[in-house]
Amino acid sequence: MNTLRLDFPELISRFFKLMIILLLLALLSPTSFADQAKVVKNSDGSSVEIKADGTKIITNTDHSSVVEKKDGTKIITNADGSMVQKNPDGTKIITNVDHSSIIYKPDGTKIITNTDGSSVQVNPNGKEIVKDPKDKVSH
Repeated sequence: MNTLRLDFPELISRFFKLMIILLLLALLSPTSFADQAKVVKNSDGSSVEIKADGTKIITNTDHSSVVEKKDGTKIITNADGSMVQKNPDGTKIITNVDHSSIIYKPDGTKIITNTDGSSVQVNPNGKEIVKDPKDKVSH
């Protein structure tokens, strides 16, 4: 008659190997709870969302929003769709509803772009560079 002998040290060894494999699989899993955004919705319809990368998005009831990125970039979107973006390097970009824009650079340069694509760059020394919609410098 065959008898089954349980070798407890062997069972414990196999159990721990299995647990280590399962733990490694859980750690290497592409879906992690830490990757999920945290969202707080307020009773007035506004919300605050914090993404896994640290980006914070505040959305107001009028659908305007403020996005604050971990690198210091801040993007304010108004209810009408116009935007202001402030970058960590000091650059400020204002985009209007009609898609015209003004870029302010840290060195004092200002670039005004019109809806037709034409632009005027005003350098810190006051010199202006005017470009047509095809990016050709006009004199």
